[in-house]
Amino acid sequence: MAILDDIEITVVSEGEVSTEYDYPHPKDKNDAKTTERFIEALTGAKFAIRYAIKPTVRLYGAYCLRVRVFADGRRLQGKSVTRRMYTGDIKTMTHFCTEKGVWIDAKLVFGSIQTVEDESHQIDPHLAGELGCLTVTVQRVLRREHCTSSGNYPSSAVGAEVSEKAIKGKGATNCVTGIESAARGPPDWVNHRSLSGKHGQSYQFKFHYRSREYLQTLGCIPKSLPPPTPIEQGEPVAAEPADSYDEEIQRLRARLAELEARKKVGDGASSGGRAVKREGADHGVYDTPPRKRNRVIETIDLSED
Repeated sequence: MAILDDIEITVVSEGEVSTEYDYPHPKDKNDAKTTERFIEALTGAKFAIRYAIKPTVRLYGAYCLRVRVFADGRRLQGKSVTRRMYTGDIKTMTHFCTEKGVWIDAKLVFGSIQTVEDESHQIDPHLAGELGCLTVTVQRVLRREHCTSSGNYPSSAVGAEVSEKAIKGKGATNCVTGIESAARGPPDWVNHRSLSGKHGQSYQFKFHYRSREYLQTLGCIPKSLPPPTPIEQGEPVAAEPADSYDEEIQRLRARLAELEARKKVGDGASSGGRAVKREGADHGVYDTPPRKRNRVIETIDLSED
């Protein structure tokens, strides 16, 4: 897990916290407010950014933390974290679909990059440098008024088709896309005012997501582990049917009733005519009081005949 000054950011893929590996080439080793890690990206896996802010980070009044998520050099989503929201997940991206003319929410997923020879699929050099990287920035700001978006916020995801030249030597085979889109109304925005000095310090968490094969070549993951099976995009992960859970619950209830019946029969047989001491009770206290023994007095005649 990546922690900076009691601020923890993790990537959760398919419900499991992603294992982090050391990144060997940080841009600034002396920057204490930036952390970089490798994580494994499974093609087709849904993921979320999980934040956890410890109570030692003081937020009061109109002050809050602005959490922003960038993928492949483009902004995905943002969130204002107040003192009542110290933990949470960011698992969707909101953007305006120009084809349908509506706002949509799409679940974040690791897609697969398709390389083509066509030079027209070149991307901006800055974006090419950030390809295969999730960046989360956290900064204390002053929260101001809400407003509803009146403009069109275009899709933030990098296209799945990229020229071979654009990604050559970067080891990136995945990109961030969105699936299972759902229409929604215009989002509400929150205006913030940045703070100067240490009060407005910005923290940066960078997660370079790569395939298992690439991480194995770097020695992060043992080569003995088999390659993962890609998840089919748009389909949920297989789960047990609900009927199997109901049958298991009924079987366990029947077994419990049988054990309770046996226990009652056993208690009746073992306690008949005998004292059964209570568990945890004081010494000398019994459920069944002990019987009183009848003293038999025998008379011996000592007179002579």
